[in-house]
This record gives sequence, C-alpha cells and structure tokens, in this order.
Amino acid sequence: MNLLVESDVPAEQCFLIARQSKKLTHVLPWVFAVVGIGGGALAIAEAVIPMAVMWTGLFALFALSTSAMCRAERRPTNWLLAAAPDGVYAKFRSYLNWGIVGVDPTVVFVPWSEVAAVRVELGQRLSLELAPGVDTRELASALGAERERKGPRGHTWLQYPVSLGDGPPRLTLPWRTSYDHIVPSLDDTCEALRPRLGDALGVRSDQQ
Repeated sequence: MNLLVESDVPAEQCFLIARQSKKLTHVLPWVFAVVGIGGGALAIAEAVIPMAVMWTGLFALFALSTSAMCRAERRPTNWLLAAAPDGVYAKFRSYLNWGIVGVDPTVVFVPWSEVAAVRVELGQRLSLELAPGVDTRELASALGAERERKGPRGHTWLQYPVSLGDGPPRLTLPWRTSYDHIVPSLDDTCEALRPRLGDALGVRSDQQ
C-alpha cells in the first residue's frame, strides 16, 4: 500500500473507473428552481410576502448547492475507485472538494496481493478487506489530515468517501447511499474485480 497524488494515477491503464453518476443531480437544480419559484408565486398570490421570500430563498440555496454538485461531476476529478492490472486505487478526497489546492496525497494504491477479499455491505458500500500485515498507519494519518483541510474561502464539503476500519483492516467506500450513486453498480464492479482476486479469494457478499 502506498499514497499518491491524483495526477500520478495511470488512468489509461485502468480497466474500471467508478465515479459519481451524473444523472440525478442534472435534474435536481431544475426541480428545486421550479418548486421554489412556484411556491414563492403561490405565497405572493396569497399575500404572504415574508413566507414568499423565505420559501424562494430556501429553494434557491438548494438549487445553488446542487448546481455546484453538477459542475463537480463533470470534472475529471469525479472518480472514487479505479482498478488496474497491478492493483486498485481509491481516492479519499471527495470529488466535491476539487477546489482544494496543494500536492497532498489524496489516493491510496493497494496491490492485488494486499487485497484479501471484496465485500458488499448491506447493498450500499464496497469494502476491500486487506491482507494480514498490511501497514495502514500512513493511510490513517492521511485520512485524518484530509478532514482538516479547507477549500477556497474556507468552504469544504464534509464528504469523506473512504474510511478505514479494523478487525480485519478494510477500506470502505459508499456506493449507493442517500448522497452517493456510484456507477457502475456494485454487482458489475464486483464482477470486474473477481478475476483479479483469484479463485481462492473470490468475492464475498454480505447482504444482511
């Protein structure tokens, strides 16, 4: 296991790149805008001006937030996991925080020899169980440092897509949650990874 800056990831060698889906958040800004304008117009028609201002402002804020998500999803920094012939790359900086400057490592590379198994947790998260003896101390330090970094003007999205667990040590990545819709699906991702793990290791699924 070793840490990399994102620019050192050989994307052209990867046979799988998983990223946040672009479909949902392309629609959300328009939904929020229509609902906000409609609600504001209704409140004005009922002569409830303070409510109209509050309603329209609230939904405008939601629309701006989802618009920022749309812009982030269109950037090449929108990816979570990449699999190559020699191992797997997981990016622990959220795609939403692309504006953070610096040359800090934001990607962890794990050779296939250090991956003991892949587990699907509750149909929502992908877990890479690490082989015994893999040293995760440097990664743990980098994950802690990432939580302290600030984006432009001090704004940072509080999304941290890689967590480090123990007993056995594992990397856990959110896939299908309230805030994440990663493509390809978990099933397709596991099928793509299966040949690299070997028959003795396999891919285990935990749906409970």
